[in-house]
Amino acid sequence: MLIGGLLTGPLLDRYGAVRLMRLDSIFRGCLMASVPIVASFGAVPLWTLYAVAASYGLLKMVPLAGVPTLIPSLVPADRLDTANAMESLSYGLSGVIAPLIAGVLIAEVGAVDVLALDALTFFFFAACLSGLRDERHAAEPEAGYGIRAGIEFIRASAPITLTTLMFASFNVGLGALLVVLPIYATTVLDGGAPLYAALTSALVAGDLVGSFVVGTLSWRRPLGRSIAAAQTAVGIAFLPLLVEPAAGATIGLLFLSGLLTSPLTIWAQTLRMRLIPEELRGRVFSLLRTIMQAAEPVGGALGGAVIASGGLVLALAGIAAAIGAPGAVGLAHPGLAPAEEPAQDH
Repeated sequence: MLIGGLLTGPLLDRYGAVRLMRLDSIFRGCLMASVPIVASFGAVPLWTLYAVAASYGLLKMVPLAGVPTLIPSLVPADRLDTANAMESLSYGLSGVIAPLIAGVLIAEVGAVDVLALDALTFFFFAACLSGLRDERHAAEPEAGYGIRAGIEFIRASAPITLTTLMFASFNVGLGALLVVLPIYATTVLDGGAPLYAALTSALVAGDLVGSFVVGTLSWRRPLGRSIAAAQTAVGIAFLPLLVEPAAGATIGLLFLSGLLTSPLTIWAQTLRMRLIPEELRGRVFSLLRTIMQAAEPVGGALGGAVIASGGLVLALAGIAAAIGAPGAVGLAHPGLAPAEEPAQDH
């Protein structure tokens, strides 16, 4: 996925998000279908699964970066918050519902047939994209389609640089939290798998509820400062976990954390769409989302190391600091001052 993230951006800007996402959907649909096809002739070699997984990861950034690249050409500027909220909701809901459906279907019909169904979902998405106009630039920009232009834009734009660093640190904290929660559920709260499921569900539920609410609002405050304030609040919301509250209070705190987290991606996407030139959207969004995707496993590794050496309390303190401290820096930094943002369209 990291390699694919570097390759995807230039292709999005050169050939257009719709065309590239359609080709990706058709190819990955065939990729998923290859496993049940091979299985119909006998046992599936292990190397086949590795090849499918690697190819899937290589292309995963195409829709992750392609959708935000496409959104500004589909909706007016004053509806970007709503559109970005809908994207967050779609990813959030599918992330909750899809594993449940897969688990039931694997038990009923087997994993191979589930992959066949998965292949059909890719073909369905390709069919949905066929109704959209393919946005392709008529002339090659002076800087060409190299990834360097995207990197230089990120470095030159203070709001983009600051929010990227803030979100990378946030995702490091989130990755550590995913390691902490199952241990916290069993050793601190004396629960098992059902309690762990309730904790993670509370976090996701708060995020989904918040995304719906934010999508209905007409937010008039400066987005950069609002993002920094929300991220600071999320870090603060994790601090009560240090005193090891009861299960009900922990669930409530995680719901609150998810609720406060929900505006971050929505507002950041809107801010980026206003700041990033059309000809650079593919490269910049692919770079940003690649960084975000890479930060979470780093946080998981760090969280495991801290738990092993210093215990859960130290890990939780580190999570709160990794999430909240960058937000506090963003609140004070002049790079996120209202003057650095484009005029609001609300």
